[in-house]
Amino acid sequence: MDGIILKHEEENRRERKDMMDILLRISEDPTAEVKLTKMGIKGLFLDLFLGGTDTTSVAIQWAMAELLNHPSALKKLQNEIDTVVGLSRLVDESDVQNLPYLQAVVKETLRLHPSLPLVFRKCREDCEINGYPIAKNSRIVVNLYAINRDPEAWENAAEFVPERFLVNTIDAIAHDDPEDMKGRTLAMCHLEEEEGAALGLHWP
Repeated sequence: MDGIILKHEEENRRERKDMMDILLRISEDPTAEVKLTKMGIKGLFLDLFLGGTDTTSVAIQWAMAELLNHPSALKKLQNEIDTVVGLSRLVDESDVQNLPYLQAVVKETLRLHPSLPLVFRKCREDCEINGYPIAKNSRIVVNLYAINRDPEAWENAAEFVPERFLVNTIDAIAHDDPEDMKGRTLAMCHLEEEEGAALGLHWP
């Protein structure tokens, strides 16, 4: 990390700036409202890297666990990957759009095992939710875990059924249905690529 910071300091005159360049500029500005140190910048980037990789790896572990407990889904996914990608290489990001069952597996995994089960939001204006008045600037906790397992919203809510996303998502997008956003909100192309690559190792 020290080497990365040093490289950015040496190239700070380049036209194209990224997040590191901006933070370094703020740290060197004596009039900046927020005081940043190089140690603080290092900590911020380490948090970003660890947060991004940890949530992805945990999601992949859950996906593999669900597939191992559902051999028919595992076999169906392996067959799709073998047919579309072949046996000579791993799954690439460009393949994902042609792997609908892989996308469905990832979405169903994240439905049952969301990386962030609780999401915090702040109300920007007074509103009402299910008859409850919510004042402006209130902190709201959205329980994704409960929403994703709500039997009133999902058929067989506690079961791992990737097929549920093969119809709903395609129909909603094709008809531009704003009421069915399940597939869009759960889509994670990077996770799909990693999951496909893992299955590309041809488990027995």
